[in-house]
Amino acid sequence: MTNVLFSKLPKNTKKYVKDYVLPFMYLPFIRTKKYKQNMRFLEETETWSHEQIEEWQFGQVKKVIEHAASYVPYYKKVFKRIDFSPQDFKSLSDLKRLPIVTKEDIKSNLSDFIAKNVKKNDLVTCFTGGSTGEPMRFYLDKQKNALEVSFFDYIWRKYGYTLGKDKCVFFKANKAPNPDKKKFCSVDSYYRYLRCDSNYINILENLPYYDKPIKKYGASVIFGYPSSVSQLAKAYSRSNIEPPKFRLALLASENVYDWQLELISEVFDTKQVFFHYGHSEQVLLAFKTSEDNRMQLVPQYGYGELLGPEGNVIEKPGYTGELIGTGYALGMPFIRYATKDYATLSENQNGIFPKGLVLDRIEGRLQEFVVTSDGRLISICTIGGFHFPELEIALHMQYYQEKPGLLELRYVEDPAKQMTEEMRASVRAAFLEAFNGTLDVKLVPVESIVLTQQNKKQMLIQKLQIERFL
Repeated sequence: MTNVLFSKLPKNTKKYVKDYVLPFMYLPFIRTKKYKQNMRFLEETETWSHEQIEEWQFGQVKKVIEHAASYVPYYKKVFKRIDFSPQDFKSLSDLKRLPIVTKEDIKSNLSDFIAKNVKKNDLVTCFTGGSTGEPMRFYLDKQKNALEVSFFDYIWRKYGYTLGKDKCVFFKANKAPNPDKKKFCSVDSYYRYLRCDSNYINILENLPYYDKPIKKYGASVIFGYPSSVSQLAKAYSRSNIEPPKFRLALLASENVYDWQLELISEVFDTKQVFFHYGHSEQVLLAFKTSEDNRMQLVPQYGYGELLGPEGNVIEKPGYTGELIGTGYALGMPFIRYATKDYATLSENQNGIFPKGLVLDRIEGRLQEFVVTSDGRLISICTIGGFHFPELEIALHMQYYQEKPGLLELRYVEDPAKQMTEEMRASVRAAFLEAFNGTLDVKLVPVESIVLTQQNKKQMLIQKLQIERFL
């Protein structure tokens, strides 16, 4: 195995391993110099004033714009077309003079987005998950990519968790050591993880084979996809097995719904639940605020705007718009990048940092909205907040829409508790009443729920072109 792994490394193998492999493989024991610098910087900026943070952000964005104007063909063309010069950028509000960059722009002009003064070896090839369409190829700066974990280490320590020091149950779609022998968990001593493959928890008979290693490992923290951790909680709630207790749950990589938070907290007696917002492109990052479930964009990570349908900046609390991000990376700059994620501005703008938009909630992708028969958009978060007692017998659920006003609710049935026609009719009547007859639902039993390529669960598979209904 070792020979195969190292056979394709670059010529300067020793330097490559030192700079890019070891910091991740042995992260609990080796913290890079840049990692430590960024940790100190984050701690220092906690005490900065609003004006100091804004001044720093302006400097970062200006640096990106000047770099793009000199070395990035796509932006050179755009700036020339709109008669814009970096000298015209005198405040962050001047960003609105620049056009929005979409995923389609990047797909059609990928090579023109790469800075000509950056070596290919200094970039990492990446792809978006493709949950809303075809995956998009893009590039990240290796140096910035290596700093990614420092942002999470910084915030996790505020919740009393240190990566590599504290034990943690890592509950995601990992590859099970030996599923045929019911071995779904294994110890990762580097990160002090008990890695558990969540792909087998949908079968209730497998729960004891998770329960024993989890309790033996004795971790007080659980980390995983919200769908995976809530599936584990649901399995315990359906069994006679006493669930383990976790003081902290770290949820990542998917939208988090209120019912999941309530279930996880209740079953595992969890007092603190942390979740964040981020995306593969590493343009914007948001952390859950400590006192409630609001989220704040991290100003040291990227500059965020919230835009309404007409491209206006949303300044009134309670209004929802699209998150537009400008990152600080130079290899492939993202300037005013349309994330296709939607969020609602909070009235309470107090967060972890002195500056950085605070949001009541991040609704998620535009494709996570349901269309009613009269053309209105309803967030799947809203639908997920409804409680239907009849659906408690479903092991897993997923919504599917390809026609306005009609929603398929696909569910995996519990063999011991099958759903009756009366129960289906009750759920349908509740949907029609809740949405004034503009949203009907059809319940469809399925054998399994469709996952993304990253083994994440989508609450909604939306086949409609939502942009048509904005």
